[in-house]
Amino acid sequence: MICKQVSKRFVKPPDWWTPPPAEVATPSLRKPDIPCFTDRKTNESRLCVRCMEEQAKEEEEKRSAREKEEEERKSMGDAKARLAARRKRKARESNLAAAKKKKPA
Repeated sequence: MICKQVSKRFVKPPDWWTPPPAEVATPSLRKPDIPCFTDRKTNESRLCVRCMEEQAKEEEEKRSAREKEEEERKSMGDAKARLAARRKRKARESNLAAAKKKKPA
């Protein structure tokens, strides 16, 4: 039933209408593997300004991540040392408490 209703509403396109052309392939936006700028005079290849900025930004992010990781490791070592000192203190306190209980008896 629904197919008949849909087919009745179909409107034939005008003669001048043509379907749109096929889609153009999207450009590759990934970073180049090789230097993307070649100087015409000296024929030297290097990264363009945008790529150099991106590279510097990535290096800065890597460096900050590395520093943060080192700081976490350092703080973890400090935490372990604090916990070890606490365990020793608690053990010493419990030994003193046990010794006090034994003396009066």
